[in-house]
Amino acid sequence: MAPAIRSLILTTFGEDQYIADALRQRLAGTILKDSAPDELIHAVRSVAAGAAYLSPPVAQRVIQRFTTASTTTRREAARDRVAGLTPRERTLPRLLAEGRSNAAIATEMSMTETTIKSYVSRLLTKLACANRVQAAIVAIDAGLTGDS
Repeated sequence: MAPAIRSLILTTFGEDQYIADALRQRLAGTILKDSAPDELIHAVRSVAAGAAYLSPPVAQRVIQRFTTASTTTRREAARDRVAGLTPRERTLPRLLAEGRSNAAIATEMSMTETTIKSYVSRLLTKLACANRVQAAIVAIDAGLTGDS
């Protein structure tokens, strides 16, 4: 898949394996076929704007999977991954975990949206994440948010 192409999968399956496979394929989102039309529109617009989107039932499955995994090991690994980030760089995954758009992050960090897009790209590389959702999970696991 070309890096500039953002894809959203529309599926009937909300099982762990399908979700994991979609994330491994670097898809920007997953939405279930039985979702309301308004949700589908919101998902497409979110992905087109650079955000990731998980249908609420899919998000619940992802949260369950990550919370039932070895919490201590996951947190230690996440802390190791963010250890090399500067204080300013640590702000970005926190804002991603809050679900902020590039425009909102740009405002918060007093930067242009183009600069934020570059920062997000570099952050994904530094954290070895395929997408914003994975970076947000790392931020939560590392304790960069109040949710950990």
